[in-house]
Amino acid sequence: MRGGLAGWLAGFSMESKLTPLLLLASLVLGAFTLWTMPSEEEPQIIVPVADLYLPLPGAEPEEVENRLLIPLEQVVSGIEGVEYVYSHADAGFGLLTVRFEVGRDPEESVTRLLSTLLKHADRMPPGLSWPLVKTVSIDDVPFFSVTLSSTSLDVDALRSLADEVRVELA
Repeated sequence: MRGGLAGWLAGFSMESKLTPLLLLASLVLGAFTLWTMPSEEEPQIIVPVADLYLPLPGAEPEEVENRLLIPLEQVVSGIEGVEYVYSHADAGFGLLTVRFEVGRDPEESVTRLLSTLLKHADRMPPGLSWPLVKTVSIDDVPFFSVTLSSTSLDVDALRSLADEVRVELA
């Protein structure tokens, strides 16, 4: 058997009288599926996402991660419907992004998140201001971005040019 299994299968397909019949059946099945499958031109997919901005003034990134983000990740991960939790620690600041399952009601998801934060407020480190919770939708994600730079224009002129470009692109 030269060529192994792939060679044998290729030789069988080239010599068999079933090959054109299988090809035709595949094309008919594909056309039937294409014809009967419901589809939308612009499907509305709801993925509830919330960002928690957590200010912890004076704390180093390691301290923000260990005292704030890791315990908060464990608490938030236990909420029903939470699919992923992402975090980022910076000096005096932590960001926690909570992504819920696709199709969940965004308002109900944020309500569960806020009630869980209130329930576990006693576990928050001292000095933490109440977190700012901001919902994120698919419309908040940019689909196109432009970077402008210049060696001859100053920052104000470049910002003015950027505003003009933004208006034209909109």
